[in-house]
Amino acid sequence: MSRIAQVRQHHGIDRVIAHLQACLRAGEPLPDLDALAAIAHQSPFHFHRLYRALTGETPGRTVARLRLLRALQLLGQADSRVTAVALAVGFESPQALARACRQALDATPSALRDDTALRERWQNALLLPAGDHAAEAVPLQVTVTTLEPFDVVALRTQG
Repeated sequence: MSRIAQVRQHHGIDRVIAHLQACLRAGEPLPDLDALAAIAHQSPFHFHRLYRALTGETPGRTVARLRLLRALQLLGQADSRVTAVALAVGFESPQALARACRQALDATPSALRDDTALRERWQNALLLPAGDHAAEAVPLQVTVTTLEPFDVVALRTQG
């Protein structure tokens, strides 16, 4: 793959993440996989594979992570209410937000709202993708290896 193609793919993924963040800030509904793939100018299948390879997480996980991150930011505002925050970031109810917080952050939204240090710790943790498992690194790791020169023989065939 050429360097130009790689840069275009990275820009497509960057556009998708920026679009997701803009939707969360504006309180708009989050797009589905087909819409995200269209933003990246790729087919949904290729987009999903490439997105996971480049970020270490699926688009669905990114959406969930960004929703929780936005919820934490809103919970940090003065006189924030859990119900208003839950609805602002796209959860159906405050119970759905509470369930997501307990599963991902091991804390309730009220505890996160009241404890600034805990909230900031989780905000920093949610800024970057964690991959499928916390101990697992991002799948694409580049290693440059220098080889001694060698001969290559090629034979063109048709048919």
